Amino acid sequence: MFKVLLVAACVVLLNGCPFLPPSPYHRSIHGDYPPGYIAISPGQSVEGSVTMNLRGSADIIGVSSELNGEVLTANFHLRELPEEAQYSHEPGHFRLETNHWIVLVSIEGDPLTPMSHLDYMFQATYYDPQKPEMVVIRPAEPMVTGGLYKCDRAIRVHDGIEYEYTSHKFLSSDVDVTFSHKDGTLTLAAQIPGITDKSTIAFVSHGMGSGSPDYLPRDAD
Repeated sequence: MFKVLLVAACVVLLNGCPFLPPSPYHRSIHGDYPPGYIAISPGQSVEGSVTMNLRGSADIIGVSSELNGEVLTANFHLRELPEEAQYSHEPGHFRLETNHWIVLVSIEGDPLTPMSHLDYMFQATYYDPQKPEMVVIRPAEPMVTGGLYKCDRAIRVHDGIEYEYTSHKFLSSDVDVTFSHKDGTLTLAAQIPGITDKSTIAFVSHGMGSGSPDYLPRDAD
């Protein structure tokens, strides 16, 4: 869902391989987010269950977080972790994307779901150079990128019908990403303007395969 928009210019990184710079704006339909969130606040943790129809690196089996000032640290406990990857401030080719791990943030807090009052979103995207896709130039090693987005509600009109959606404005690639194969965790950290311990958050993973997305917390269904 979170595909990088192609643009004409190229930049050079990772052993001289050219990759495309990020689009400053990224949009997706509000309804594309899965329903059923139960809000949690920074500092809380939730356990999940194993879902064998998901790729292991997309299967969230628990989440936890910490807040230090306005820096939110979010921990994804995954059934399996991919290889540790080199971080890049520029995205790789979207055809090599294999995982997205996303944190949704409602600043004022929402007792039902962060989606309906979504203020910020930050994420990590994993690129696997071994993925069998038609890509001429690819990184030599697995690569991961991060992005922080400001979110707003907006209306678009198609065939005379109004649709509500969440717009995503790219703010920064300054997201810390840490793999811990010992603990089975992937940790994302970013500075979120205005966040407090009363804010609400949710965690989403998208594996590039059937069964996605997975998300916590959610209704016990």
